Amino acid sequence: MEAEIRELARSLIGAVLPRGECEFMDDIARKFPVTIFLSMADGPMEDRQLLLALVQGYTHATNIADQHKALIGLSDYLKNLIAEREKAPRDDLVSRIVTGTVDGRPLTPDEKVGMATLMFLGGLDTVVSMISFIMDYLGRNPGQY
Repeated sequence: MEAEIRELARSLIGAVLPRGECEFMDDIARKFPVTIFLSMADGPMEDRQLLLALVQGYTHATNIADQHKALIGLSDYLKNLIAEREKAPRDDLVSRIVTGTVDGRPLTPDEKVGMATLMFLGGLDTVVSMISFIMDYLGRNPGQY
């Protein structure tokens, strides 16, 4: 996916370049991994904002009720995606989870949702944070480019 990922990076940077500045987290860091995730999961790109809001709600909620609500929303979203792939598997990451096995047995419904959730949260929030830390470091240490 290297060519596709490089093109996405160029596109996100190109969108903010004419402004001469950006709010890095909103303009690039959050959009980058969710777009890659949806591509790997063969999901609809129009769901980016919804997914970003769910992840943000889960990982940055100030109380457990809001965090739980966001996690339920994410779980419901992924359950629907899993159900679609169970009916018609594709060549994507969610289909691999749906058709996956552990010790020769198929994954249970809870394991499928759990694995998809782990993949999704691990692929989004940690990547957003890491990209932001790297850009902050490079901004403070331009000799490291």
